[in-house]
Amino acid sequence: MSADESEDKFIVLAFCHKSTKSVDCNAWASAAIEGTGGKGGGKKDSAQFTISGISSIVSVLENAKLYFKCVV
Repeated sequence: MSADESEDKFIVLAFCHKSTKSVDCNAWASAAIEGTGGKGGGKKDSAQFTISGISSIVSVLENAKLYFKCVV
């Protein structure tokens, strides 16, 4: 994640090597940003989403951690 405080936005990026079959970056990032109104997308090996409102960055991080624990 990377934030731009002056724009009150942040980006979520997920990337893995194509040989890593156990991680779906788009599904992971989508689950992380759920409920934020974030916009973006991707494929299994990479995804990016932009979210308005830096105040939701903590919940997005927690969602990402929870999703990863459930999948791996």
